[in-house]
Amino acid sequence: MIVNGAGGCFENRFYELNITDAWNMTLQTLNDMGVQVDSWDEENHLVQFHNVKKQMQIVIRQIDEETIEVAMDSRGKRLLIYCWHKENKEVEMFFEFFENRLHDFRAYVICPTCGRQISAFASICPDCGQKILHVK
Repeated sequence: MIVNGAGGCFENRFYELNITDAWNMTLQTLNDMGVQVDSWDEENHLVQFHNVKKQMQIVIRQIDEETIEVAMDSRGKRLLIYCWHKENKEVEMFFEFFENRLHDFRAYVICPTCGRQISAFASICPDCGQKILHVK
């Protein structure tokens, strides 16, 4: 769902992902975006931040064992009554960066023997020869 206009934008998306991995990717994504983090609550998976024009926050919550929800709210310093211009630039940027990180995260696994990052499609580690078990 996306709600866009009046000086802000809200969007939420669902992912099959561990909440701890999603939280870590969120913090890395905010670093990529170059925003200023104002506060974060790791226990509740909530982070508040801003750039020059917008105040923003992201919350991550567990939906079920395999699904998390990432919701982002972006709003200007003041509400723009009767103005429904698209205000989703920062929200789209966050989700684009987040989903690129998610793609990279899913493309690799860590060898349990030597710790090397290898392709998720490898059946053996090219460094140590360890057989890689893939969980489906």
